[in-house]
Amino acid sequence: MVSAEGVYTTSGYLRLFFGISARPIKVKYRCRRCNEVFSVTTDPAILDLHY
Repeated sequence: MVSAEGVYTTSGYLRLFFGISARPIKVKYRCRRCNEVFSVTTDPAILDLHY
């Protein structure tokens, strides 16, 4: 019941809008049941997994 959500810069969101992949600046892990963020990471290895 956990979802990983990427957080991007403004230019990153624009790239995603036009269908170009972008690397997130951080990843939030959110519970789908209670909608609470319980972890945030900026580890480069984890960010590369969500690229």
